[in-house]
Amino acid sequence: MTITQNIAVKGKHNKPIVTDLFFKQNTDKKPVVIFCHGYKGFKDWGAWNIMAVSYTHLRAHETGRN
Repeated sequence: MTITQNIAVKGKHNKPIVTDLFFKQNTDKKPVVIFCHGYKGFKDWGAWNIMAVSYTHLRAHETGRN
């Protein structure tokens, strides 16, 4: 699994929107899940990274690919 964290996307009022990507690196087409959480800078708080990994594994399990 590839995890890329803290990608800054230009946001309104010169405030960046900081994002993370979690995906299996292969040639399969992938659905996109956008999970928005992080008000007041709490993007890395809690279990959100565990949830992202779980979604990645869940999708692989649904298609029969690991």
